[in-house]
Amino acid sequence: MLIENIKFLNNTNRDLRELMKKYENEENRDSSVELITSKNGLPTIRYNDGLSKLFLHSKYDPLKESDRIYKKYESSISNCENILFFGVGMGYHIQFIMEKYPNHRYFLFEPNPTILYQFLSVHSVKETFSAKKYQLYTADNEVDQRRVIKDISEQICGSIFLISHPSYERIFKKEYHSFLTDFNEFLKAEITNVKVKVSFQKQWLFNSVKNIKHTLNCPNVLLDIDKKVFKGKPVIIASAGPSLIDELDTLRKIKKEGLAYIFAVGSANKVLIKNNIEPDAVCTYDPQAHNYKVFEEMIESGISHIPMIYGTTVGYETLEKYKGPKFHVVISQDKLTPYLLKDHRENVEVLDDAPSIAIVMLQMLNKLDASPIILAGQNFAYRDQDFYAEGIEYVNRTQKLTQNDQKKVITVESVFGQDIYTSEGFFRMKETMEKYLNIWSREDVINTTAGGATIKGTTFMPLKDVVTKYLTEKVVNNHWHTLTNQKQTDINLIIKFKNLERHHSFHKKTIRDLKKTIKDIDFNVRSSWARSEQKFIKLDSLVSKLESNDFYKIFIKPIVQVEHEQIVKVSRELKFVKDVNEKATKIVESFGKFVNTVDVNTSYIEPVFFELKTDFGV
Repeated sequence: MLIENIKFLNNTNRDLRELMKKYENEENRDSSVELITSKNGLPTIRYNDGLSKLFLHSKYDPLKESDRIYKKYESSISNCENILFFGVGMGYHIQFIMEKYPNHRYFLFEPNPTILYQFLSVHSVKETFSAKKYQLYTADNEVDQRRVIKDISEQICGSIFLISHPSYERIFKKEYHSFLTDFNEFLKAEITNVKVKVSFQKQWLFNSVKNIKHTLNCPNVLLDIDKKVFKGKPVIIASAGPSLIDELDTLRKIKKEGLAYIFAVGSANKVLIKNNIEPDAVCTYDPQAHNYKVFEEMIESGISHIPMIYGTTVGYETLEKYKGPKFHVVISQDKLTPYLLKDHRENVEVLDDAPSIAIVMLQMLNKLDASPIILAGQNFAYRDQDFYAEGIEYVNRTQKLTQNDQKKVITVESVFGQDIYTSEGFFRMKETMEKYLNIWSREDVINTTAGGATIKGTTFMPLKDVVTKYLTEKVVNNHWHTLTNQKQTDINLIIKFKNLERHHSFHKKTIRDLKKTIKDIDFNVRSSWARSEQKFIKLDSLVSKLESNDFYKIFIKPIVQVEHEQIVKVSRELKFVKDVNEKATKIVESFGKFVNTVDVNTSYIEPVFFELKTDFGV
């Protein structure tokens, strides 16, 4: 490898430098890759696929080939801020396009590390890639490839266009399709995450604030319940999938004989209670206002003895309407509860927000050391025309599939090895659950959902067989919810809220200062370069001040998550902008919009903040 490239990577990309050290040893290189000289004297790569020897670039004139690639994609390149190259090769096509559009941001991925090593051995990175903003990647396994794609997806700010070198689509067909699949999955997940955040970010905050009077006065399942209650005990997570209806007789036997705790998640309580099976707890976390309808039958029939375990960001109407005993788990989207309890408790356990209540409860049971954990009615798929288990019906969500559902189906493997239909939403839930199971490496999570989707990290076993093998004695304490170690919450709320009130005042002043500084930048760029630079420094200082403010962190950041993530990406981009006018224009546009969003949302949340103070007599 060229000495200047080693120095360059040591300074700018140490991870890549470390990986390339492996390929300095010829034994570690791909022997199919051969560095040769083209007819016009430029270095190129010849690849032996076992059947024939193929050139990555034109063996006659690689530069002329680069012009053809550019013209093929010219209109798309000009309209996108980010360009992703699959296949670096000798870099000729990338160099050509970068010279045309030096201000774009580029992500360069080479699927074969040996090829990248050969490139670095004959070409100077600094001389080849003239763009101001680019990142060079390779990967020698699927895990690293997904890590690379995740890193790219987190840096994308604006539109992106993928350019694959034509020869790579032929020679590295498998790698190309693998990369496309992973990249599309990450983009879909990113879009889904943004949609969820936009939809729920205000509800998460609003609910956690409205729920705090319940949360401070009811036990935390992870901290206040006697550890012996669930440790080593079997717990069934009963979900509302279509297969739940098949297990009612077995669940009735389990309940009657106390063989395992039954936690009904989401709408499953409707089916169980209708069939005279009282769960040991009902569990909920959905932040939407209509969530209480999940428990409408329980509320209307006056059932108030079944414990409810709720995530602290659940729709506050649910807690207002349900009169039974309540227990909470703190959800990651709730910033207020940990703040109020952080001095009172050494460790406030927080569970990740997730696309399904079953996944939240799985996290909880993992922390409680329940064993085995048994999944019932966890289809993560449709069954015939059924969306939910029979007996579950809502005005805006029928039990049967709609025509719209059927248009969007995708296939997934069932526990019986057959292809079954599911939705993008169910598939993402399945993937998320599998992610946690993979991290924990537990061997005692049993999926009993006949006909449901395969869930990696679980063992499939019919529920009747689970009873025979594992549920052989009574383990349930029907009074488990009374076995608490909860101590009187001794929080000095006056001190806490006085601190928040002070930070609220600082927050308001910081917003005023930010607005003035952005206005000054807009004015000064036209008159003084030096003053503009000073204002840039002041802006950085004010943004840091904003982000360290307790009021902002608890009440504002949760409802401007998407905008905050966007401004972080813009800040990253600005580091590469040297032209003062261009930098000032981007700052005024992006930071001006962000500060206005913060200001509007501050006005939105202030009445709730003041109401909270009044509720606690502060």
